[in-house]
Amino acid sequence: MSKKSKEDKILEELRRRVFERDEELKKQQDTEDIRASTREALADMTALDNREVDNMYRQIAAEMHAKEQKKQKQITIIAIAVLIIGAVAAWYALKPPPAKPLIVLLSEDFSNADSSIFPIIDKREYQRRVIDGAYEFTTFDKKQDWCYWKSINRKSIKIPNDFVFEGLAEVKGERAGMFGFMCVQDNDHFYSLVLNDKNRAGTSYRKDKKWISNDWTSGSLPISQGASEIYRWRIEVAGRQMTWAVNGEKISTISLPQGFSINHIAMRNCQGASVLFDDLSIKDKAGNVIFKEDFSNPDEVYSAFNDIDEVFLRIKPKDSVLVFNKNEGDNTCESIYTMLPNTDKFYKNWQVSVKAQWIESKDKKFHFGLALVTTDAKTYQIFLNPDGESIYRALSTSQSTFTSPTKRTNYTSDGKKAFTLTLRIEGNEILGLVENQVILKRTLPDDTVFSEAQLVVCNTQIVHFDDFEVRNLYQEE
Repeated sequence: MSKKSKEDKILEELRRRVFERDEELKKQQDTEDIRASTREALADMTALDNREVDNMYRQIAAEMHAKEQKKQKQITIIAIAVLIIGAVAAWYALKPPPAKPLIVLLSEDFSNADSSIFPIIDKREYQRRVIDGAYEFTTFDKKQDWCYWKSINRKSIKIPNDFVFEGLAEVKGERAGMFGFMCVQDNDHFYSLVLNDKNRAGTSYRKDKKWISNDWTSGSLPISQGASEIYRWRIEVAGRQMTWAVNGEKISTISLPQGFSINHIAMRNCQGASVLFDDLSIKDKAGNVIFKEDFSNPDEVYSAFNDIDEVFLRIKPKDSVLVFNKNEGDNTCESIYTMLPNTDKFYKNWQVSVKAQWIESKDKKFHFGLALVTTDAKTYQIFLNPDGESIYRALSTSQSTFTSPTKRTNYTSDGKKAFTLTLRIEGNEILGLVENQVILKRTLPDDTVFSEAQLVVCNTQIVHFDDFEVRNLYQEE
């Protein structure tokens, strides 16, 4: 393209734009002229002068400008609101879902004994029953020197200072362990007068939970290795001398220590033997019969041998509940346990609970309940009894014990209703609850770690347990 022709194009474009601008200015001037003429015409047509018409014009212009500003402000507010709503919606969309409350960490409904979390369910330590005119006493635990015993006259018959006791014992099946009778003052003071499977007779004295003497005799004793042989015990006490014999053969004479008194006689069985006891009798020195039982009529057997309901010491599943039958041992408690998950590692607030239903007991003052045990063997318990009295206890291996006063609840039992017992951990506090009633709240030592939960039954009674659960109270952040 030549330089001349380029300049011509520039001039032509300049001419075009100048004329267009001139036209716009003329139109604008015409518009202004028209507007001015209109205002003047309105003034001429009315009684208003030009100044008043101009003032009205400016007023109308100001009003319209204000409306436009208000409209723009509303649009701005709406836009901001939309942005805020959008931001809130985005925050909720991105926020993690709320944690589910009460997460179940461990549970047991006792519907299947084989898969239960309680390891000793249906473990029979011993069995006792009246059968075929005798009292059958079988132990299932074959641990060395592990013995069980059953008193024949606890609390109900007073034994005189001088007396004669006689009783039969017959081993059923394989001869094992030791069997015989005991002369008992209390659980920590007694004599054991037994035979074993080695053709030996033993006279042992236990005092303050220690064996003081343990004298075993061998030789020409009326004892054989055979099974199903009947042995007759005779124990005679005169003054401070006690003599015992088996099948007419004297075993030994013992001088009873000062302060020792015989309050009851007991049958003894050790290390996995099955023994039939029969023809038990106690006579005073004049020959008067104080006690006699031959087990010939099960319906009339002396009450000491009528164990409550079942014949097993501990428990067995039944109808999808845990039947905890503690059939002897007043002023003692039995428990079963399960190990806990690592609640201390993952959760600060959690609880363990169980439904407990009282069924039967000799006294409605007897307690049952739930316990938590720490790794350093401290125990925290919440108990209830059929009369609706609850108690909270904290125990430790150092023998320091905290026991709360008994607290009344409305949860009395007629043997038909279960109540929920709960031990709840909230930070550094532990709460004991019956249903939703807080019995007591205690502060836990620092660094408390719980390792197991226990179901507990005290004294002599039957209690059903169901719906055992360990739950956290909320999901930790």
